[in-house]
Amino acid sequence: MERAVWRGFWGFGWPRALGSVGQLALQRVDLLLVAGLGGLGAAALYAVAGRFVVLGQLANQGISQSVQPRLAEALAIGDRAAANRLYQVATGWLVLATWPLYLLLLSYAPLYLGFFGDAYRDGGPIVAVLAGAMLLSTGCGMVDMVLAMAGRTSWNLANVAVALGVTVALDLALIPRLGALGAAIGLAAAVAVNNLLPLAQVGLALGLHPFGRGTLTAAALAVGCFGVLPRIFVAVAGTGPAATFAAVVTATGVYLAGARLLRGPLALDALRRRGRPRPAPAPRPVPGTRPTPN
Repeated sequence: MERAVWRGFWGFGWPRALGSVGQLALQRVDLLLVAGLGGLGAAALYAVAGRFVVLGQLANQGISQSVQPRLAEALAIGDRAAANRLYQVATGWLVLATWPLYLLLLSYAPLYLGFFGDAYRDGGPIVAVLAGAMLLSTGCGMVDMVLAMAGRTSWNLANVAVALGVTVALDLALIPRLGALGAAIGLAAAVAVNNLLPLAQVGLALGLHPFGRGTLTAAALAVGCFGVLPRIFVAVAGTGPAATFAAVVTATGVYLAGARLLRGPLALDALRRRGRPRPAPAPRPVPGTRPTPN
């Protein structure tokens, strides 16, 4: 019995540990390669253009940590319906939190890069490639964590290894010709592999997918407010500071109003903080007896 527990522990733990190392390498190797193959200027441009990716990762980590215990419990007892609901609700929240940023960057990449200096304004295509990759990644939700909580950590390790091989191969081929844009393409391809492979595995092996009502509602709301609406402002009023400010304020207001209106499909009521439980009332003394002193 102890040997089986020991074997199960290490069978789950060591692939997950190596997978975490692989994920870290996946986040760093492209910058090292672009610095070595394209020069420090290309590395600086790539680092600046991709800074926004960290914000999406923080949102993903926060939502994943809050959902992970209940998801693990549902998968452990074989409640696939509950696990699927949790996966879809969490993906809807992730899309709701991150897609506005990525969609705005697709419309206003030069403005974003201008905050770091005029020398970085040429990085618009890099921002567009990375923003598109992050839209795909967040649209798949915490798929790697779902796979891990189902006990398939070795599958996660294999997926990360494939993604790492893809990004290194593409970086070696594209950075000498395209510079920082080549590194962005390599990372985008790795992100696609690292999400679409586990997405297929989760769907085929567990019957789970992230495309529930909340995810689709959040995606449609984000695209309408931060994808279509800013494009209309750009076409009508241009990309000047006043027009950009008006577009962002209008899109944000409509987005918040839409999220409130659609809070049911988005399951936002589950995020409301509940009040503290009231203390239980003191027991009433039985007639004819005296209260016991403390």
